[in-house]
Amino acid sequence: MKRYFLFIILIISYTIAIASSNQLRSFTATYIAKLHNISIGTATRTLTITPNHLYNFTFVTNANIPFVSLKLTQISQGEWTKKGPHPVTYIYKYQLFGQKHLEIARFDWMKHIVNTTRDKKRYILHFNQTHALYDKLSYQLSIRENLLQNRKNFTYLIAGKRNIHHISLKQIGYQKIKTPLGIINAITITEKDHTPNKPYTVFWLAPKKYDFLLLKIAQIQNGHTLSEAYLKSVQWK
Repeated sequence: MKRYFLFIILIISYTIAIASSNQLRSFTATYIAKLHNISIGTATRTLTITPNHLYNFTFVTNANIPFVSLKLTQISQGEWTKKGPHPVTYIYKYQLFGQKHLEIARFDWMKHIVNTTRDKKRYILHFNQTHALYDKLSYQLSIRENLLQNRKNFTYLIAGKRNIHHISLKQIGYQKIKTPLGIINAITITEKDHTPNKPYTVFWLAPKKYDFLLLKIAQIQNGHTLSEAYLKSVQWK
């Protein structure tokens, strides 16, 4: 009987450990941003998850080069579910040379529509309730959920102002890169169906023990890196 209870305790402990390891931790990560291999500023990704399973994910880029000052802000807010992010609000802010643009998308999951306002113009997008839908930022959080399920290929539906866009990604292997966490054999993920002569995105993610943290992201065209951001520091909360 004693052995039985010890076995039950071990099983429960193991289950709790697995459940805990699958819980995404809040963090703030800072990146060095480069354009054509020239440092132009920093980018900061911050994720906060509350005890009642609400998330706030921001990606802020500040570029300061001679005669140019750019600030780009993306914010995704919503509910964190067992399947990952369930967006409710997406905010996009763009500021360059004194010009400002603001886009706000609100997901109405009851009516299956996305209401978007951009610079005082309004757009309504209808979507199918049977498919998961993401904003332009939250899908990056969902990559983690697919990796936890050992998937190598995954497609996301991204809400735009007028249309739903498809992003297909695939894991192409591993690459060792130097990071503040040490030399890491990073999971390499790229766009699955990129068109020749057009830019495509590549992600380098840390392994599971680092919660699949984004280590580097780059936009590549014809074998040349157009822009990139790589990890400078990370603070877990």
